[in-house]
Amino acid sequence: MHDIKTYRDSGKKQVAIENYASNLRVIIQTITAMKPKMVWVRTTPLDENVHNARGVGFLRFNVDHEAYNLVADEIMHEAAVPVIDLHTFTANLGPDLYCDHVHFHEPIREKQDAYIAGWLDPFKSRP
Repeated sequence: MHDIKTYRDSGKKQVAIENYASNLRVIIQTITAMKPKMVWVRTTPLDENVHNARGVGFLRFNVDHEAYNLVADEIMHEAAVPVIDLHTFTANLGPDLYCDHVHFHEPIREKQDAYIAGWLDPFKSRP
């Protein structure tokens, strides 16, 4: 979410998508060397209209979420890292998701929690 910040004055991202991809590869290498199980969680959507109307020094766009999630999807697939698709799960929960521009109402967070826990429960017993 923070990597996709687009600065109003320059139009540049906080982290360019090429650097994002490189950073993900380094993260995978580091975690793989440590030998734990790794799971990637896709970034959730945001209410860009509310977010971008706030007048802060940066903007965020769902199209960037999609692009960065696709890059992460490719890299995680290449590295055989399982992916929890919290983005699609959340987007399918209906229209009243947010208590602000990026944070979710408590009932939505509870559903997200249950989704992740349900996904992880069988995963933790895999070799």
